[in-house]
Amino acid sequence: MPRGQTIIAEALMQKQMQHLALDAVIDVSTLPFSGPLFCMIVCSAEECSMLASRFGFASLASLAANISIKSAGPDHWDVTGSLKAEVTQLCGVTGDPVPESVDFQIEERYGLANDEGIDVEVSPDGVEPLVDGSIDLGEIVAQSLAIAVNPWPRSAAAPENFQAGAGENENPFARLAVLKSNE
Repeated sequence: MPRGQTIIAEALMQKQMQHLALDAVIDVSTLPFSGPLFCMIVCSAEECSMLASRFGFASLASLAANISIKSAGPDHWDVTGSLKAEVTQLCGVTGDPVPESVDFQIEERYGLANDEGIDVEVSPDGVEPLVDGSIDLGEIVAQSLAIAVNPWPRSAAAPENFQAGAGENENPFARLAVLKSNE
């Protein structure tokens, strides 16, 4: 996905709530230390189509996120907000479309990465490292959507007792046992 230009927070603070595109990237060096920065991302039809393709959805009718970014201390920033989406996935059993309304709370913390090397370590305190001193809001929204949807959508028409491989009663090694006994 091509990324947009880095957005300087000072330009965003001229309005109470700023509307941004999905490719919004915030340069944290321009964020105020005191108050939060509020912004909203509303995906266009093209962005919804791209995300539906990326995540294997049948369709993504809408996606909107209200986001707040604020300093959480020296070299740390909290990104919080809410995401709402209308997603359609296909049932894994019947292949029928399964619509879903998503309402998800976003809570992320970002911090400056240390410059001691290029190894990426998972932080036990849940702090995501900044990339080039910026927070990629669009990617936060996209990843939040991916984890918020039902991973196993199931149509109302799907049989309740259906299990993968339920029709396979024969042990896959049964034929080998027959061959071995014929020796």
